[in-house]
Amino acid sequence: MLHIGQSLIKYDNPVLVSKATDNSKLPQKQTEPKKSQLPPSSPTKDEKLKNLQQPTATTEDILNSILPPKEWDENGQFWVQQVSSTPATRLDVINLQRQARETGICPIRRELYSQCFDELIRQVTITCQERGLLLLRVRDEIRMTLAAYQTLYESSVAFGMRKALQAEQGKSEMESQLKQLEEEKKNLEHSVSELKAKCEAIEKRENERRAMDERKHAEEIAFLKKTNLQLKCFFLNLYKVQSHMSGTQSNISETGTLLGLPAPSDVDNNHEVGSNIRLDALGPLVINEDGSMSRITNWDNMTESEKTNTMRVLGRRNKERLNNLKVEGKSEVGR
Repeated sequence: MLHIGQSLIKYDNPVLVSKATDNSKLPQKQTEPKKSQLPPSSPTKDEKLKNLQQPTATTEDILNSILPPKEWDENGQFWVQQVSSTPATRLDVINLQRQARETGICPIRRELYSQCFDELIRQVTITCQERGLLLLRVRDEIRMTLAAYQTLYESSVAFGMRKALQAEQGKSEMESQLKQLEEEKKNLEHSVSELKAKCEAIEKRENERRAMDERKHAEEIAFLKKTNLQLKCFFLNLYKVQSHMSGTQSNISETGTLLGLPAPSDVDNNHEVGSNIRLDALGPLVINEDGSMSRITNWDNMTESEKTNTMRVLGRRNKERLNNLKVEGKSEVGR
């Protein structure tokens, strides 16, 4: 089919009319002379009366009289295309505008501007060839700039899409890692709370044990002090016995000073000091090997010479046993 140039006038679809019935199929207005298709400039009174007497013409007839139908031959066939009698709507106006946008990127507007610019170049080239060539360079430069911008736009869009996809992939990984870290944080917090409770329990138990140990140590120290005092008194009594047998007081005073005890004169022989040993003059004391003390029972029946000899023997024996007891006492203290 022959392509008809585009026009702003709206036509109906073409209708095929055979050449054999061409004269019968064509509307009556087409068989009339061409002058009938032209509107009368100044109809006379008779013509007006004649038109009033004729039946009312249809809209299609009036449109065909104003805008004649298009006729053409194609492959031995005769085609006719009449003007459309359908009223125009807003949609038709939008379709005629080809939906070209006033702002932004619009290929339709770009095409129209390119055609307009090419037409200007053509007209200018007819008048002056140099100006036409200069405008041609301007057009090529503009096209190159637009092509560069388009390439940059496409590459930036592709880069943005790639980065968006990478961000989505990284986002899922980061979300899973975040959940894992949150779980680990909860576990660590639970462990910290358990360790704090255990630490508090251990600290409380150790405080109680330390208090118990301190109390036990205090009792041991008191017991040792008491034992030490008893031992001091015991050794003091031994030295008193020795001094009583030897008749000297110098060793007793020095020993009492070293032991931190009161002087022998301040101690009554008729009282008990620490170890509950009576210091009366019933007879000399004898220090046994086990450290115990005893008295001679027949002291009163002895003569003076016997008493003197007994005192000398007892003095040496008691001194040796006392030294032995001192050595054993030091070894016990060292242990």
